Amino acid sequence: MSEPYLIALHDHEGTILAAVMVEADGESDREHPVPLPVAGDGQHVVRVPLDPEHGGIPLDELCRLMRIDPRSGRLEHLGQHAAD
Repeated sequence: MSEPYLIALHDHEGTILAAVMVEADGESDREHPVPLPVAGDGQHVVRVPLDPEHGGIPLDELCRLMRIDPRSGRLEHLGQHAAD
């Protein structure tokens, strides 16, 4: 069984604008398709593996508490990034 991951649309600051949590492997994805976010100007879509502690957090809460580091594409807690 594969690990859960997040497909997230974010802006240049890392704010998550839309996301889907995928908990299944590729075979199950075809059985239960999920809508995928599409990037517009100044936005990016990333696939982010979820650590075990993040997998149990509801998606709406995860998007409010976390951001995507635009440089690394990794999930991090808000306020954790260094000021530029």
